[in-house]
Amino acid sequence: MAALAAQAQQISIDRNMWDFGSVNFWKNDTARFQIRNAGMKPLVFLPVFYNEDYRVTFSSKSLEPGETGTVSIIYYARVKGPFSREVPVYVNLRNEPITFQLKGWIKGFNPDAQLRCPTVNSGAASSDDLSKVFTIEVRNRLTDQILQPEHILVQYKSGRRVALERSGYTYEMLIPPGQYLVDVRKQGYSDYYAAVTLEAYRKLMVVYLDPVEEPPVVVLSPPIERVPEPSPIKTGEVLPAIPPEPIPVESKPQNDSYDEVPLKLDPRLHHANNIVMVLDVSYSMKKEDKLIHLKTAMSRMAQALRPMDKVTLITMAGTASMIFSPTWIQKPDSLLQLIDRLAPAGGTNGAAAIRLAYATALKEKIEGGNNQVIVATDGVFTAGTMSNDDLLKLVADYRNKGIMLSAIGFGNALKPLEFLQQVATAGGGDYLHVQNQTVAESGLVEQLKRQSRK
Repeated sequence: MAALAAQAQQISIDRNMWDFGSVNFWKNDTARFQIRNAGMKPLVFLPVFYNEDYRVTFSSKSLEPGETGTVSIIYYARVKGPFSREVPVYVNLRNEPITFQLKGWIKGFNPDAQLRCPTVNSGAASSDDLSKVFTIEVRNRLTDQILQPEHILVQYKSGRRVALERSGYTYEMLIPPGQYLVDVRKQGYSDYYAAVTLEAYRKLMVVYLDPVEEPPVVVLSPPIERVPEPSPIKTGEVLPAIPPEPIPVESKPQNDSYDEVPLKLDPRLHHANNIVMVLDVSYSMKKEDKLIHLKTAMSRMAQALRPMDKVTLITMAGTASMIFSPTWIQKPDSLLQLIDRLAPAGGTNGAAAIRLAYATALKEKIEGGNNQVIVATDGVFTAGTMSNDDLLKLVADYRNKGIMLSAIGFGNALKPLEFLQQVATAGGGDYLHVQNQTVAESGLVEQLKRQSRK
Protein backbone atom coordinates (compact mmCIF):
# COMPACT_ATOMS: atom_id res chain seq x y z
CA MET A 1 0.00 0.00 0.00
CA ALA A 2 2.84 2.35 0.84
CA ALA A 3 4.40 1.67 -2.56
CA LEU A 4 1.14 2.51 -4.36
CA ALA A 5 0.79 5.73 -2.36
CA ALA A 6 4.35 6.69 -3.23
CA GLN A 7 3.67 6.02 -6.93
CA ALA A 8 0.53 8.15 -6.81
CA GLN A 9 2.43 11.05 -5.26
CA GLN A 10 4.80 11.09 -8.23
CA ILE A 11 1.95 12.01 -10.66
CA SER A 12 -0.38 14.98 -10.35
CA ILE A 13 -3.58 15.09 -12.52
CA ASP A 14 -5.93 18.07 -12.74
CA ARG A 15 -8.98 15.79 -13.10
CA ASN A 16 -9.94 12.15 -13.71
CA MET A 17 -13.39 12.70 -15.25
CA TRP A 18 -14.49 14.70 -18.29
CA ASP A 19 -18.21 15.44 -18.69
CA PHE A 20 -19.14 16.48 -22.22
CA GLY A 21 -22.64 17.31 -21.04
CA SER A 22 -25.56 17.27 -23.47
CA VAL A 23 -24.38 17.54 -27.11
CA ASN A 24 -26.87 18.27 -29.88
CA PHE A 25 -24.50 17.48 -32.78
CA TRP A 26 -21.74 15.12 -31.71
CA LYS A 27 -18.54 15.38 -33.74
CA ASN A 28 -15.91 13.26 -31.94
CA ASP A 29 -15.25 15.84 -29.26
CA THR A 30 -11.96 15.66 -27.35
CA ALA A 31 -11.40 15.39 -23.60
CA ARG A 32 -8.13 16.90 -22.33
CA PHE A 33 -6.38 16.13 -19.03
CA GLN A 34 -3.36 17.95 -17.58
CA ILE A 35 -0.78 15.64 -16.02
CA ARG A 36 2.37 16.72 -14.11
CA ASN A 37 5.42 14.67 -13.27
CA ALA A 38 5.84 15.37 -9.53
CA GLY A 39 8.49 12.67 -9.04
CA MET A 40 12.26 12.57 -9.40
CA LYS A 41 12.34 10.25 -12.44
CA PRO A 42 11.21 10.77 -16.06
CA LEU A 43 7.56 9.78 -16.68
CA VAL A 44 7.08 7.76 -19.84
CA PHE A 45 3.68 7.05 -21.43
CA LEU A 46 3.44 3.44 -22.56
CA PRO A 47 1.90 2.54 -25.96
CA VAL A 48 -1.92 2.47 -26.16
CA PHE A 49 -3.38 -0.40 -28.14
CA TYR A 50 -6.01 0.30 -30.79
CA ASN A 51 -9.59 0.62 -29.60
CA GLU A 52 -12.43 1.48 -32.00
CA ASP A 53 -14.18 3.60 -29.33
CA TYR A 54 -11.42 6.07 -28.54
CA ARG A 55 -7.99 7.40 -29.47
CA VAL A 56 -5.42 8.54 -26.88
CA THR A 57 -2.65 11.00 -27.78
CA PHE A 58 0.05 12.69 -25.69
CA SER A 59 1.58 16.14 -26.03
CA SER A 60 4.92 14.43 -25.37
CA LYS A 61 5.94 10.79 -25.09
CA SER A 62 7.67 11.51 -21.78
CA LEU A 63 7.75 14.19 -19.11
CA GLU A 64 10.80 15.21 -17.17
CA PRO A 65 10.52 15.82 -13.39
CA GLY A 66 8.40 18.93 -12.81
CA GLU A 67 7.19 19.01 -16.41
CA THR A 68 3.48 19.15 -17.35
CA GLY A 69 1.85 17.61 -20.40
CA THR A 70 -1.60 16.91 -21.87
CA VAL A 71 -3.41 13.61 -22.40
CA SER A 72 -6.08 13.99 -25.14
CA ILE A 73 -8.83 11.41 -25.65
CA ILE A 74 -11.12 11.49 -28.71
CA TYR A 75 -14.31 9.52 -28.21
CA TYR A 76 -16.13 7.78 -31.11
CA ALA A 77 -19.81 6.92 -30.65
CA ARG A 78 -22.34 5.06 -32.81
CA VAL A 79 -25.55 5.46 -30.82
CA LYS A 80 -27.42 8.35 -29.27
CA GLY A 81 -28.12 8.66 -25.58
CA PRO A 82 -26.03 8.72 -22.40
CA PHE A 83 -22.57 7.17 -22.28
CA SER A 84 -19.93 6.52 -19.65
CA ARG A 85 -16.55 5.09 -20.60
CA GLU A 86 -13.32 4.43 -18.70
CA VAL A 87 -10.04 4.78 -20.60
CA PRO A 88 -6.88 3.26 -19.03
CA VAL A 89 -3.47 4.87 -19.66
CA TYR A 90 -0.27 3.11 -18.55
CA VAL A 91 2.94 4.87 -17.50
CA ASN A 92 6.32 3.62 -16.29
CA LEU A 93 5.98 5.06 -12.78
CA ARG A 94 2.85 3.10 -11.83
CA ASN A 95 1.93 -0.58 -11.72
CA GLU A 96 -1.76 0.24 -12.15
CA PRO A 97 -3.12 2.30 -15.05
CA ILE A 98 -4.29 5.86 -14.72
CA THR A 99 -8.03 5.66 -15.38
CA PHE A 100 -9.77 8.55 -17.10
CA GLN A 101 -13.57 8.60 -17.24
CA LEU A 102 -15.64 10.06 -20.08
CA LYS A 103 -19.36 10.75 -19.83
CA GLY A 104 -22.04 12.71 -21.64
CA TRP A 105 -25.34 12.62 -23.51
CA ILE A 106 -25.43 12.54 -27.32
CA LYS A 107 -28.68 13.95 -28.74
CA GLY A 108 -27.66 13.89 -32.39
CA PHE A 109 -24.71 13.48 -34.74
CA ASN A 110 -22.92 15.97 -36.90
CA PRO A 111 -22.97 14.66 -40.51
CA ASP A 112 -19.14 14.64 -40.49
CA ALA A 113 -18.89 12.59 -37.30
CA GLN A 114 -16.80 9.41 -37.47
CA LEU A 115 -18.27 6.33 -35.88
CA ARG A 116 -15.13 4.30 -35.26
CA CYS A 117 -11.59 5.27 -34.50
CA PRO A 118 -9.68 5.29 -37.82
CA THR A 119 -6.29 3.64 -37.82
CA VAL A 120 -3.96 2.01 -40.31
CA ASN A 121 -3.59 -0.93 -37.93
CA SER A 122 -7.26 -1.92 -38.16
CA GLY A 123 -7.09 -3.15 -41.75
CA ALA A 124 -9.42 -2.18 -44.56
CA ALA A 125 -12.42 -0.10 -43.60
CA SER A 126 -15.74 -1.92 -43.44
CA SER A 127 -19.00 -0.42 -44.66
CA ASP A 128 -19.88 0.46 -41.05
CA ASP A 129 -16.63 2.38 -40.69
CA LEU A 130 -17.74 4.55 -43.62
CA SER A 131 -21.27 5.09 -42.31
CA LYS A 132 -22.52 8.62 -41.99
CA VAL A 133 -25.59 10.27 -40.58
CA PHE A 134 -28.01 11.24 -43.32
CA THR A 135 -31.12 13.31 -42.66
CA ILE A 136 -34.40 13.02 -44.58
CA GLU A 137 -36.96 15.81 -44.84
CA VAL A 138 -40.37 15.50 -46.52
CA ARG A 139 -41.78 18.69 -48.05
CA ASN A 140 -44.68 19.91 -50.17
CA ARG A 141 -43.30 20.53 -53.66
CA LEU A 142 -45.56 23.54 -54.26
CA THR A 143 -45.27 25.35 -50.91
CA ASP A 144 -41.99 23.89 -49.57
CA GLN A 145 -43.85 23.26 -46.29
CA ILE A 146 -42.31 20.48 -44.22
CA LEU A 147 -44.60 17.44 -43.89
CA GLN A 148 -44.99 14.54 -41.50
CA PRO A 149 -45.68 11.43 -43.62
CA GLU A 150 -47.80 8.50 -42.47
CA HIS A 151 -45.31 6.05 -43.99
CA ILE A 152 -41.57 6.32 -44.63
CA LEU A 153 -39.32 3.39 -45.45
CA VAL A 154 -35.68 3.23 -46.55
CA GLN A 155 -34.22 -0.07 -47.75
CA TYR A 156 -30.83 -1.37 -48.78
CA LYS A 157 -30.60 -2.86 -52.27
CA SER A 158 -30.88 -6.28 -50.61
CA GLY A 159 -34.29 -5.32 -49.25
CA ARG A 160 -33.12 -4.97 -45.62
CA ARG A 161 -34.77 -2.04 -43.84
CA VAL A 162 -32.72 0.91 -42.63
CA ALA A 163 -33.28 1.98 -39.03
CA LEU A 164 -34.74 5.50 -38.96
CA GLU A 165 -34.79 7.73 -35.90
CA ARG A 166 -37.28 10.55 -35.84
CA SER A 167 -35.94 13.93 -34.76
CA GLY A 168 -38.73 16.50 -34.75
CA TYR A 169 -40.01 16.72 -38.32
CA THR A 170 -36.96 15.00 -39.83
CA TYR A 171 -35.57 11.48 -39.84
CA GLU A 172 -31.97 10.43 -39.28
CA MET A 173 -30.31 7.24 -40.47
CA LEU A 174 -26.82 5.90 -39.93
CA ILE A 175 -25.77 4.23 -43.18
CA PRO A 176 -22.83 4.04 -45.59
CA PRO A 177 -23.10 6.01 -48.84
CA GLY A 178 -24.69 4.06 -51.68
CA GLN A 179 -28.00 3.34 -53.38
CA TYR A 180 -31.22 2.89 -51.43
CA LEU A 181 -34.94 2.51 -52.10
CA VAL A 182 -37.00 5.26 -50.49
CA ASP A 183 -40.76 4.88 -50.02
CA VAL A 184 -42.76 7.85 -48.63
CA ARG A 185 -46.52 8.18 -48.46
CA LYS A 186 -48.90 10.79 -47.08
CA GLN A 187 -52.63 11.13 -47.50
CA GLY A 188 -53.52 13.82 -49.99
CA TYR A 189 -50.18 13.54 -51.80
CA SER A 190 -48.79 11.37 -54.58
CA ASP A 191 -46.70 8.43 -53.37
CA TYR A 192 -42.92 8.71 -53.65
CA TYR A 193 -40.91 5.59 -54.44
CA ALA A 194 -37.42 6.01 -55.84
CA ALA A 195 -34.00 4.45 -56.10
CA VAL A 196 -31.78 7.13 -54.57
CA THR A 197 -27.99 7.34 -54.52
CA LEU A 198 -26.63 8.97 -51.36
CA GLU A 199 -23.16 10.40 -51.87
CA ALA A 200 -20.75 10.82 -48.98
CA TYR A 201 -20.93 14.61 -49.23
CA ARG A 202 -24.73 14.63 -49.20
CA LYS A 203 -25.89 15.33 -45.65
CA LEU A 204 -29.55 16.12 -46.27
CA MET A 205 -32.05 14.44 -48.58
CA VAL A 206 -35.31 16.28 -49.25
CA VAL A 207 -38.26 14.24 -50.54
CA TYR A 208 -40.80 16.42 -52.34
CA LEU A 209 -44.39 15.20 -52.49
CA ASP A 210 -46.90 16.48 -55.03
CA PRO A 211 -50.30 17.36 -53.54
CA VAL A 212 -53.24 15.59 -55.15
CA GLU A 213 -56.15 17.92 -55.70
CA GLU A 214 -59.36 16.09 -54.93
CA PRO A 215 -62.33 17.55 -56.81
CA PRO A 216 -64.95 18.98 -54.47
CA VAL A 217 -67.94 16.74 -53.89
CA VAL A 218 -71.07 18.60 -54.94
CA VAL A 219 -74.35 17.10 -53.77
CA LEU A 220 -77.24 18.27 -55.88
CA SER A 221 -80.71 17.97 -54.46
CA PRO A 222 -83.18 16.66 -57.02
CA PRO A 223 -85.78 19.21 -58.08
CA ILE A 224 -89.08 18.89 -56.30
CA GLU A 225 -91.73 17.88 -58.78
CA ARG A 226 -95.26 18.90 -58.11
CA VAL A 227 -97.54 15.94 -58.69
CA PRO A 228 -100.85 17.17 -60.07
CA GLU A 229 -103.85 16.03 -58.17
CA PRO A 230 -105.78 13.35 -60.02
CA SER A 231 -108.94 14.46 -61.73
CA PRO A 232 -112.05 13.08 -60.19
CA ILE A 233 -113.33 9.98 -61.93
CA LYS A 234 -116.75 10.44 -63.42
CA THR A 235 -119.39 7.83 -62.98
CA GLY A 236 -119.34 5.26 -65.76
CA GLU A 237 -115.87 6.41 -67.07
CA VAL A 238 -113.55 3.63 -68.26
CA LEU A 239 -109.84 4.29 -67.59
CA PRO A 240 -107.30 3.30 -70.25
CA ALA A 241 -105.11 0.30 -69.42
CA ILE A 242 -101.51 1.13 -68.34
CA PRO A 243 -99.07 -0.69 -70.61
CA PRO A 244 -96.37 -2.70 -68.81
CA GLU A 245 -92.83 -1.27 -68.81
CA PRO A 246 -90.53 -2.97 -71.31
CA ILE A 247 -87.98 -5.33 -69.77
CA PRO A 248 -84.45 -4.17 -70.72
CA VAL A 249 -82.46 -6.74 -72.68
CA GLU A 250 -78.67 -6.67 -72.18
CA SER A 251 -76.92 -6.82 -75.50
CA LYS A 252 -73.56 -8.55 -75.68
CA PRO A 253 -70.72 -6.82 -77.51
CA GLN A 254 -69.85 -8.19 -80.90
CA ASN A 255 -66.19 -7.27 -80.45
CA ASP A 256 -63.87 -5.81 -77.85
CA SER A 257 -64.46 -2.26 -79.08
CA TYR A 258 -67.94 -2.19 -77.62
CA ASP A 259 -67.58 1.26 -76.02
CA GLU A 260 -66.87 4.58 -77.61
CA VAL A 261 -63.78 6.47 -76.50
CA PRO A 262 -62.54 5.72 -73.92
CA LEU A 263 -62.45 2.09 -75.08
CA LYS A 264 -63.02 0.21 -71.84
CA LEU A 265 -61.48 -3.22 -71.63
CA ASP A 266 -64.16 -5.90 -71.44
CA PRO A 267 -63.68 -8.25 -68.44
CA ARG A 268 -65.24 -11.04 -70.55
CA LEU A 269 -62.59 -10.62 -73.21
CA HIS A 270 -59.51 -9.36 -71.38
CA HIS A 271 -57.49 -10.65 -68.44
CA ALA A 272 -56.70 -8.52 -65.41
CA ASN A 273 -53.65 -6.31 -65.97
CA ASN A 274 -50.64 -5.61 -63.78
CA ILE A 275 -49.02 -2.76 -65.71
CA VAL A 276 -45.83 -1.02 -64.61
CA MET A 277 -45.25 2.00 -66.84
CA VAL A 278 -41.72 3.38 -67.11
CA LEU A 279 -42.09 6.94 -68.40
CA ASP A 280 -39.23 8.92 -69.90
CA VAL A 281 -39.62 12.53 -68.69
CA SER A 282 -36.09 13.65 -69.56
CA TYR A 283 -35.35 16.85 -71.46
CA SER A 284 -35.04 14.95 -74.73
CA MET A 285 -38.77 14.13 -74.53
CA LYS A 286 -39.64 17.84 -74.62
CA LYS A 287 -38.73 18.06 -78.31
CA GLU A 288 -41.07 17.23 -81.19
CA ASP A 289 -44.12 17.07 -78.86
CA LYS A 290 -42.98 13.65 -77.61
CA LEU A 291 -44.09 14.29 -74.04
CA ILE A 292 -47.45 15.61 -75.26
CA HIS A 293 -48.02 12.40 -77.24
CA LEU A 294 -47.00 10.35 -74.21
CA LYS A 295 -49.53 12.16 -72.00
CA THR A 296 -52.26 11.55 -74.58
CA ALA A 297 -51.51 7.83 -74.78
CA MET A 298 -51.38 7.50 -71.00
CA SER A 299 -54.64 9.40 -70.50
CA ARG A 300 -56.50 7.13 -72.96
CA MET A 301 -55.10 4.07 -71.23
CA ALA A 302 -56.14 5.36 -67.79
CA GLN A 303 -59.72 5.78 -68.98
CA ALA A 304 -59.79 2.30 -70.52
CA LEU A 305 -58.72 0.47 -67.36
CA ARG A 306 -61.09 -1.28 -64.96
CA PRO A 307 -61.15 -1.83 -61.17
CA MET A 308 -59.60 -5.26 -61.82
CA ASP A 309 -56.51 -3.62 -63.37
CA LYS A 310 -53.48 -2.51 -61.38
CA VAL A 311 -51.11 0.28 -62.50
CA THR A 312 -47.74 1.60 -61.32
CA LEU A 313 -46.00 4.69 -62.75
CA ILE A 314 -42.22 5.10 -62.62
CA THR A 315 -40.49 8.12 -64.12
CA MET A 316 -36.93 8.08 -65.35
CA ALA A 317 -35.01 11.32 -65.50
CA GLY A 318 -31.89 12.06 -63.45
CA THR A 319 -33.19 9.49 -60.96
CA ALA A 320 -35.84 6.79 -61.06
CA SER A 321 -38.96 7.69 -59.06
CA MET A 322 -42.18 5.79 -58.39
CA ILE A 323 -44.79 8.54 -58.63
CA PHE A 324 -47.86 6.28 -58.56
CA SER A 325 -47.60 3.19 -56.37
CA PRO A 326 -49.34 -0.07 -57.42
CA THR A 327 -53.04 0.81 -57.38
CA TRP A 328 -56.26 -0.85 -58.50
CA ILE A 329 -58.00 1.60 -60.83
CA GLN A 330 -61.34 2.23 -59.16
CA LYS A 331 -61.50 5.71 -60.67
CA PRO A 332 -58.94 7.14 -63.09
CA ASP A 333 -59.19 10.73 -61.79
CA SER A 334 -56.06 10.79 -59.59
CA LEU A 335 -54.07 8.96 -62.27
CA LEU A 336 -55.18 11.45 -64.92
CA GLN A 337 -54.22 14.40 -62.72
CA LEU A 338 -50.78 12.94 -62.19
CA ILE A 339 -50.26 12.33 -65.92
CA ASP A 340 -51.23 15.91 -66.66
CA ARG A 341 -48.51 17.22 -64.28
CA LEU A 342 -45.63 15.33 -65.89
CA ALA A 343 -42.81 17.71 -66.79
CA PRO A 344 -39.37 17.15 -68.39
CA ALA A 345 -36.26 17.23 -66.18
CA GLY A 346 -32.71 15.81 -66.27
CA GLY A 347 -31.15 12.89 -68.10
CA THR A 348 -32.52 9.36 -68.52
CA ASN A 349 -31.51 6.90 -65.83
CA GLY A 350 -32.99 3.94 -67.65
CA ALA A 351 -31.08 1.27 -65.74
CA ALA A 352 -32.40 2.26 -62.30
CA ALA A 353 -35.96 2.74 -63.58
CA ILE A 354 -36.16 -0.64 -65.33
CA ARG A 355 -34.73 -2.51 -62.33
CA LEU A 356 -37.27 -0.81 -60.10
CA ALA A 357 -40.07 -1.61 -62.57
CA TYR A 358 -39.22 -5.31 -62.73
CA ALA A 359 -38.97 -5.61 -58.95
CA THR A 360 -42.39 -3.98 -58.60
CA ALA A 361 -44.03 -6.02 -61.37
CA LEU A 362 -42.79 -9.27 -59.85
CA LYS A 363 -43.96 -8.28 -56.37
CA GLU A 364 -47.42 -7.27 -57.65
CA LYS A 365 -47.76 -10.17 -60.11
CA ILE A 366 -51.31 -11.32 -60.92
CA GLU A 367 -51.42 -15.04 -61.51
CA GLY A 368 -53.13 -15.71 -64.84
CA GLY A 369 -53.12 -12.01 -65.65
CA ASN A 370 -51.23 -9.80 -68.06
CA ASN A 371 -48.06 -8.77 -66.20
CA GLN A 372 -46.23 -6.15 -68.22
CA VAL A 373 -43.49 -3.59 -67.92
CA ILE A 374 -44.10 -0.96 -70.60
CA VAL A 375 -41.22 1.42 -71.34
CA ALA A 376 -42.22 4.71 -73.01
CA THR A 377 -39.16 6.62 -74.25
CA ASP A 378 -37.36 8.10 -77.22
CA GLY A 379 -34.69 5.49 -76.56
CA VAL A 380 -31.94 7.88 -75.45
CA PHE A 381 -30.64 6.44 -72.15
CA THR A 382 -28.07 9.07 -71.25
CA ALA A 383 -27.55 8.42 -67.53
CA GLY A 384 -27.83 4.68 -67.19
CA THR A 385 -25.18 2.30 -65.88
CA MET A 386 -26.32 -0.80 -67.78
CA SER A 387 -24.88 -1.87 -71.12
CA ASN A 388 -27.16 -2.86 -74.01
CA ASP A 389 -26.22 -6.52 -73.61
CA ASP A 390 -26.94 -6.41 -69.87
CA LEU A 391 -30.34 -4.85 -70.53
CA LEU A 392 -31.28 -7.48 -73.10
CA LYS A 393 -30.25 -10.24 -70.70
CA LEU A 394 -32.28 -8.66 -67.89
CA VAL A 395 -35.52 -8.49 -69.91
CA ALA A 396 -35.05 -12.08 -71.12
CA ASP A 397 -34.56 -13.28 -67.53
CA TYR A 398 -37.75 -11.60 -66.34
CA ARG A 399 -39.65 -12.89 -69.37
CA ASN A 400 -38.91 -16.37 -68.03
CA LYS A 401 -40.40 -15.23 -64.71
CA GLY A 402 -43.66 -14.26 -66.38
CA ILE A 403 -43.03 -10.52 -66.66
CA MET A 404 -43.20 -9.32 -70.27
CA LEU A 405 -41.74 -6.06 -71.55
CA SER A 406 -43.27 -3.86 -74.25
CA ALA A 407 -41.97 -0.56 -75.57
CA ILE A 408 -43.40 2.67 -76.94
CA GLY A 409 -40.95 4.67 -79.03
CA PHE A 410 -41.19 8.41 -79.64
CA GLY A 411 -39.34 10.64 -82.09
CA ASN A 412 -37.20 9.71 -85.08
CA ALA A 413 -33.78 8.80 -83.64
CA LEU A 414 -33.16 5.70 -85.75
CA LYS A 415 -30.55 3.77 -83.74
CA PRO A 416 -32.10 4.27 -80.27
CA LEU A 417 -35.53 3.22 -81.57
CA GLU A 418 -34.10 0.17 -83.32
CA PHE A 419 -32.55 -0.93 -80.04
CA LEU A 420 -35.81 -0.24 -78.21
CA GLN A 421 -37.50 -2.60 -80.65
CA GLN A 422 -34.89 -5.26 -79.85
CA VAL A 423 -35.61 -4.81 -76.14
CA ALA A 424 -39.35 -5.34 -76.70
CA THR A 425 -38.64 -8.49 -78.74
CA ALA A 426 -36.36 -9.89 -76.03
CA GLY A 427 -39.04 -9.09 -73.44
CA GLY A 428 -41.75 -10.98 -75.32
CA GLY A 429 -43.89 -7.87 -75.74
CA ASP A 430 -44.98 -5.44 -78.45
CA TYR A 431 -43.33 -2.38 -79.93
CA LEU A 432 -45.34 0.74 -80.78
CA HIS A 433 -43.91 3.77 -82.59
CA VAL A 434 -45.80 6.99 -81.82
CA GLN A 435 -45.15 9.74 -84.33
CA ASN A 436 -48.38 11.73 -84.19
CA GLN A 437 -51.44 12.43 -82.06
CA THR A 438 -53.61 9.93 -83.93
CA VAL A 439 -51.39 7.00 -82.97
CA ALA A 440 -51.09 8.36 -79.43
CA GLU A 441 -54.87 8.41 -79.00
CA SER A 442 -55.43 4.74 -79.74
CA GLY A 443 -52.12 2.89 -80.06
CA LEU A 444 -51.42 2.14 -76.39
CA VAL A 445 -54.99 1.02 -75.67
CA GLU A 446 -54.98 -1.28 -78.70
CA GLN A 447 -51.61 -2.67 -77.64
CA LEU A 448 -52.96 -3.35 -74.15
CA LYS A 449 -56.05 -5.08 -75.58
CA ARG A 450 -53.90 -7.40 -77.68
CA GLN A 451 -51.65 -8.28 -74.76
CA SER A 452 -54.48 -8.99 -72.28
CA ARG A 453 -56.90 -10.79 -74.58
CA LYS A 454 -58.17 -14.11 -73.24
